[in-house]
Amino acid sequence: MSPSLKPRPKIATLFMTLPILFGGGLMAAVAGLALVAWIGGEATGERVEIVLEGECAAAAAPMVEQRVAQIGLGEPVIDVVDGGITITATLPGQDDAVERASIPQMLASAGELTVTQGEEVLISHDAVERAELQLGDAGEAIAVVIIAEAAQERMNVAIDADPEGTLQIRMDGTVLVDRPSIGRVVEQELRIIDDAEVPPDLRMRAAIDRVLVLTLGPLPCSLSVASVTASQ
Repeated sequence: MSPSLKPRPKIATLFMTLPILFGGGLMAAVAGLALVAWIGGEATGERVEIVLEGECAAAAAPMVEQRVAQIGLGEPVIDVVDGGITITATLPGQDDAVERASIPQMLASAGELTVTQGEEVLISHDAVERAELQLGDAGEAIAVVIIAEAAQERMNVAIDADPEGTLQIRMDGTVLVDRPSIGRVVEQELRIIDDAEVPPDLRMRAAIDRVLVLTLGPLPCSLSVASVTASQ
């Protein structure tokens, strides 16, 4: 059994590891304060046992431990066995139902970012230079991925070749953004914004999770969430 990890305070950890950029104006300032409140404080939610399984569980364990340390889980204890990782920890407590669903999935996801045009992969994860959390003018959470200049150029070559097509920004194969090829990519960044119908707190959770995963790097494979149960 791995020793119990003593996490840093969430607010200190996030500001140490992730560039948090806020837009101008009063709305962005208010949203910034909301973000500080959202990630600050002690974990006060339900204590749960999360079991992850996969062929690469042993190899993925150190990176899963890094993710656990960064997301504000209280008093985490991690046990690694052949084919599985068991994490016992206290949820942050903002919304136990949401955290029960989103946190295990984030811990299990491979975190491989790609950009495709049809069947062609234009950008793979090695083009990612860093990820940032930004707030839009309306306070919406945006995961911004900074890519290499060569990757930007590959996207523009594809856009020029098929100006009526679309590019897909994917995470672990799932399409997050369909970008019409109506104009060239003028900056070395990809912006991932969830649908406006998704509640704001869930959009914030998803954006932070994506930035954390992209910042820490991908797992050697995707894991599956075998179970999430209450723990004493």
